[in-house]
Amino acid sequence: MLETSEGAQRFAEQPQEFGAGKDVRLGFPELIGAENYLMAVFEGQGSL
Repeated sequence: MLETSEGAQRFAEQPQEFGAGKDVRLGFPELIGAENYLMAVFEGQGSL
């Protein structure tokens, strides 16, 4: 994670593990396994 929005940590399952410079999957474990899908969306090859 490069940067965060103010107050975004309140949505994290583990707020203490959420923040700039940390692996977003630590705060949002539901993202584990979605890496390829998310990369395709970010690269414009997929949609939400």
